[in-house]
Amino acid sequence: MTSPTLCTNYTNSYNGVNGITLALAWIRKANSVYRQRKALECMTQRHLDDIGITQYDAEREAKRSFWDLP
Repeated sequence: MTSPTLCTNYTNSYNGVNGITLALAWIRKANSVYRQRKALECMTQRHLDDIGITQYDAEREAKRSFWDLP
């Protein structure tokens, strides 16, 4: 029976990105999505027609939670 050895060639699967960096990136994305959804709430029908979104789709998207990211 052989004893287990420690792997000295350990590579970080995140390629140097730590948890804080990932959390900050998620917060930035969630904030951006939140602002976009709030902007959809303020758009008139003319604005929605310009970007090709129906009133129903805009309302549905605006009601989604900020953590519900695409």
